[in-house]
Amino acid sequence: MKKIILVNLFILFLIFLFFEIFLWNKYFKQEEEDSVIIPKYSYRDDFRIVFDRTVFGTQYKNKSPILLLGCSYTYGHGLSEEDTFGAQLSQKTKRTVYNWGFLGDGPFQNILRLIEPYNQKLLVNGKPEYIIYTYMFDQTLRMSYLQDSLPYFLRTMYYARKENLIPRQKFIPFFDRFYTVQFIRDKLWNDYLFNHQKFDDINNFFDYLKFIFITMKKETDKLFPNSKFIILLYEDSMDDIYDLHRNFYEKLYSSERWKELEEYGIYVISTKDLVGFILSDKYMLKNDFTDHPHPSKEAWKVIVPKLIKRIGL
Repeated sequence: MKKIILVNLFILFLIFLFFEIFLWNKYFKQEEEDSVIIPKYSYRDDFRIVFDRTVFGTQYKNKSPILLLGCSYTYGHGLSEEDTFGAQLSQKTKRTVYNWGFLGDGPFQNILRLIEPYNQKLLVNGKPEYIIYTYMFDQTLRMSYLQDSLPYFLRTMYYARKENLIPRQKFIPFFDRFYTVQFIRDKLWNDYLFNHQKFDDINNFFDYLKFIFITMKKETDKLFPNSKFIILLYEDSMDDIYDLHRNFYEKLYSSERWKELEEYGIYVISTKDLVGFILSDKYMLKNDFTDHPHPSKEAWKVIVPKLIKRIGL
């Protein structure tokens, strides 16, 4: 019996050692040496821009372009091209607008789209002066997609923990130094954070969110050194959202912690602050793709002029 137990323990040790060496060599070694936050992502074809609505106003060459990031709100799901955020912004500012927002995307997909070399070739009128990221409530859940990319998840959690931007939640100090243990712990923490958005304290989540946006800002600075990075917090009614989730989202949107991003050169603007009210169903468009309404052309007609004035476009 003792021999069987010892043999099993030895096998478990070998498995653990294999994963430890594998994780280090494949996901950590090179990035440790180069101090790189974003790993060499192996599925970059997924983030090449091959969809429509990529660029508006190519005829405007006298002013620096604008780059839009985000999800279906930015993309303009349910709208004709001329009614989308990008088209209206281009027409009002007389600037080229690159629209890199896409259906279902969250913050980390936008980072990977930013650093995809293929996409840089699509900047037909030069590098953007303004980067505007539209953040809507459901992107809190989309951040959990980090788990779908093992290398990205590992690196993000490693640096977030190293910079004290997320709780360390150590198991046992000695074992916590192993990458395998870190991964298991971070995976459990990530699952809890995104599958149980019922707690009153949104600080843990905001620490994570803050780190993602700081990472995105660092990447835009590398690509577009003189650009201005803006987060547009899109606040709508969320009447069709479960009460527990709505409570979480509302606390996140109203948090004073958004101001912390300013010290990193990230300018945060709320649509509620811009237009003076939360955009009701009057400004939202029902569609057949998702249960939650999307911005209508009337919503962007209200937002765009105010945004242009606020940031001096």
